[in-house]
Amino acid sequence: MLCQINLRFILALPFKPESHNAPTVRDEGRTLEWQIIPGSNNTLNMQAKVPNIVNITITIGAGLLILLAVIIALINKRRPKVESAVEN
Repeated sequence: MLCQINLRFILALPFKPESHNAPTVRDEGRTLEWQIIPGSNNTLNMQAKVPNIVNITITIGAGLLILLAVIIALINKRRPKVESAVEN
């Protein structure tokens, strides 16, 4: 009865992984499919490197804020100070 069961594990990724052991590959390597055999040890391997978008965005944002603060400080330093004279 176990041999009549057809189990498949399908993993769809937004990118192509570096390495895998999937016997069936579709969508230019972005969709991987493994046949799962009930009652046996099934090994599924997949490795991928994905840049951490959150950290990159935080770093760029902090860099832009620092650059903006430096530009504002330079503009304020160059601007001549106008002293207001109080007339009596």
